[in-house]
Amino acid sequence: MKLSRYCWALCLWIGLGWMGGPGGSMGARGAESALAPDYLEGERLAAQLRASPPAEEMNLKGRLNIRDASGAVRDVPFEFRTVVTPTNWMAIYRSNPAGTNDARHTPLAVVHAAGQPNAYWQSSLPQPNAWAPLEAGEAYEKSFGGSDFSIQDLGLEFLHWPQQRLVRVEMRKSRSCHVLESTHPRPGTGGYSRVLSWLDVESGGLLLAEAYDSRGKLLKEFAVNSMKKVDQRWQVQQMEMRNVQQRSRTRLEFEVK
Repeated sequence: MKLSRYCWALCLWIGLGWMGGPGGSMGARGAESALAPDYLEGERLAAQLRASPPAEEMNLKGRLNIRDASGAVRDVPFEFRTVVTPTNWMAIYRSNPAGTNDARHTPLAVVHAAGQPNAYWQSSLPQPNAWAPLEAGEAYEKSFGGSDFSIQDLGLEFLHWPQQRLVRVEMRKSRSCHVLESTHPRPGTGGYSRVLSWLDVESGGLLLAEAYDSRGKLLKEFAVNSMKKVDQRWQVQQMEMRNVQQRSRTRLEFEVK
């Protein structure tokens, strides 16, 4: 199985398959020469996942399968679109696009630019193209379609944190993986303090992730569950996010032709 380095990043915002090789560079991240080798390698791995935009604009569809803490299950259709410009690119997420007055289905977007922090936006249901920025706290709390994925999960915000460290190399899902530890020094109430990511050594794609709360307790688990090869490209069929504290889970299931 061969994936592009940015595959999981684009998987989370539903940009499937080959997205091209890593672009850009690590950039000026402070006095890098003073960092220990495990932090230098961790920053290199995180930079590779941050740096590559999608090779082309995409329009995709799928379904959110959401099971809440009570065990109730609901399916929510979604649409995903990328917009690429010479200076940045935007990932736009719309749940239940057929129309609803439910605030959980507010359209959301992540704006990515090389060397810059992510910007998070939302629009209103009555005016789906009237975009306004989300504050940092709002972005963490804003879920996609009432699911276990927050918009910051979709934006891979943890890759922008100041501390990135290669912890070890080990086998997961029958693949040799780099284990990347991303640490937030000031997570705030409800935020993640640490994320562990398992990156496929051969491709750089992320296969698994664990997010820990401000007390160091496991909060969420992410995994790619299945893939399909289409036109010589591996595309994700299903991925899953579990909130282990709330005992809920969300599966993103894609229309793979």
